[in-house]
Amino acid sequence: MEFNAIEESIARIIVMAKVDGNIEEAELDFIYGLAARCGLSKDDLQDIIENAESIAENSEANEENRVEYFYQVLIFALADGVLAAEEKAQLLKIGIGMGFPEDKLKIVLQRAEGISQDELSVDSLKKLWEE
Repeated sequence: MEFNAIEESIARIIVMAKVDGNIEEAELDFIYGLAARCGLSKDDLQDIIENAESIAENSEANEENRVEYFYQVLIFALADGVLAAEEKAQLLKIGIGMGFPEDKLKIVLQRAEGISQDELSVDSLKKLWEE
């Protein structure tokens, strides 16, 4: 079974959520919300959950892809135009799990709140990382 970049991103989030041995309810809500925003069915998401480790292992994880994956997750979280405190907390956890420094993540999330989805791009996210 092949998975696209969005499904791979969700699989990575699931793997990171499982690191502590348990997916918390808030994490699960966030994952289901992302999947719904991406148009994934519950069956599709169940397949991703069941195969998350192998999906994540088989996807490329270079620096360019890390920023792209985080960008996709950030865009999903901003889809409703609001970055709720719970979403920020999950994005922070996801970003740390992806190897981004916590201090930079906090700055990026704060600045991303003030940027419209139309203005937010992978390149603008890279620029925020470089500041």
